[in-house]
Amino acid sequence: MNYRFSTKVPKEEYDEFLMHVPMVPYGQRPEWGVAKSFWRPALCGLYRDDKLVAASQLLTRDLPMGFQIIYATRGFLLDYTDKEVLHRFTEGAREYAKSQKAFCIKIDPFILNNDHWGVDPAPIFENLKAEGYLHQGFGVTLYDYFMPRFQMAVRLTDENRQPLDPKALLKSFRKDARATIGNYQKNRGVFFEKAGPEDDLSEFARMVACTEERQNVVLRNAEYFRGIKKAFGDKMDVYYGRLDLDKYIAFTQAAIDKGQNVEKNTANLEEAKKAKEERGQIVTLCGGLFLLPPKGEGYRFAEYLYAGNDLSLFPRLSTSNGMLYAAMCDFIEAGYDYCNLGGVEGSMDTPLYEFKQKFSPEMLELIGEFDLVVRPVQYHLFTKYLPAMRKVMQKVRRTSRKLSRAKQKDHQEG
Repeated sequence: MNYRFSTKVPKEEYDEFLMHVPMVPYGQRPEWGVAKSFWRPALCGLYRDDKLVAASQLLTRDLPMGFQIIYATRGFLLDYTDKEVLHRFTEGAREYAKSQKAFCIKIDPFILNNDHWGVDPAPIFENLKAEGYLHQGFGVTLYDYFMPRFQMAVRLTDENRQPLDPKALLKSFRKDARATIGNYQKNRGVFFEKAGPEDDLSEFARMVACTEERQNVVLRNAEYFRGIKKAFGDKMDVYYGRLDLDKYIAFTQAAIDKGQNVEKNTANLEEAKKAKEERGQIVTLCGGLFLLPPKGEGYRFAEYLYAGNDLSLFPRLSTSNGMLYAAMCDFIEAGYDYCNLGGVEGSMDTPLYEFKQKFSPEMLELIGEFDLVVRPVQYHLFTKYLPAMRKVMQKVRRTSRKLSRAKQKDHQEG
């Protein structure tokens, strides 16, 4: 058998290969390489007798002090139990890394650290170790690695991969989530809709900015979200949870007229009238950005990639609960297997975990990151100073975003 490694697999051939893998991580789709403007993408593949048998999108990033790193986001896409294929692909990837002057290749395959999907991770660890990959441990926090090792994903199909009934899905949610979905929100004027093709995502970015300010974190801006939209096209959806204040005012007034919680509802009524005067009849309370999976034989994941909530107005309406359910109903109709709610702390004791747990997801623990060292001296320096570099970059980003928001506010007020 003849093997050949290529760093220029045609996109059409690469997409065809993705049709037949067990699961396609969004980071391995060519669109992600386009969206990540600070990385240089290369669609790499291993051919055996001219048939593509392994592939991965490798992203190269320039770092401070002249360093370069290559990252295969949730890759490689290959059979890790096939030692020959793994060896040949590793050798090809290593030579490519040398040509890019990268000090290492970092991979974090979407492989579970258990046999939940019928794959034993033990031989995979052994084969990667034999090829020189260094496992980066079993960290549990969101920021131990490039991507969180723990994911929470809601199953949308049964054991035969038949779509769930949306009512059955809702019934599986925790009681406190179910209580805020459906008539509770509808009667109060809450509704959900997808962004249209003309949406410039400024409103979604505003939702994300609200979350940034509330949680003192740095996420992304409108330009970044527009880049994702341009790259993924109709394989990206943004959902909004909105409130019709006229309906909310009518509902609240009716409750007061019936003598129901008069003091509380009077305060709600005044808040709603003030909000309408300042912000208009329709107000956006939350937003969610989802990447939609391509067609294929494997498990199809809709990825809940970014979210934002404006909790300055009626947080008790819990619009995010209803928005997620509305999106999941659409995903069931589209035939997707999972809605991945994204990363959480493995300690399972954080507010983010508690929020996602309401939807009765499966906890997916992945095997973690592996580094293939190409330039040992640079690798040592990078790993030694990486934590400090991350803190500095986070601080710089956070300060930059605060200044940007302050300028926008001054401009609006002026």
